[in-house]
Amino acid sequence: MLDLVITDTQDIIQDITIHSPLGKSDHAVLNITCNLQSHTVDNCIGKLNYSKGDYENVRKSLDRDWAQLFDSFDNDVNKMWHYLKTFLNFNIHYI
Repeated sequence: MLDLVITDTQDIIQDITIHSPLGKSDHAVLNITCNLQSHTVDNCIGKLNYSKGDYENVRKSLDRDWAQLFDSFDNDVNKMWHYLKTFLNFNIHYI
């Protein structure tokens, strides 16, 4: 026998039916009926709907001279990142 059904329990397989081969093949077609149970998930996380975004206002809020602004941070990347992250979190939520 060359065909295997691997499961972690015997209760999953309800029935196996062997059919004739397709075409000139010597391999039989197997129809395996399984008893599978699924559980509903109560803690679904919502998905963002990007097609509803107000991208025009996002662009307007980001339209500033970032190079000049970041010059005041003395090339400290961590301070620049903190400022940008704070700016985005505050402004994008209120657009």
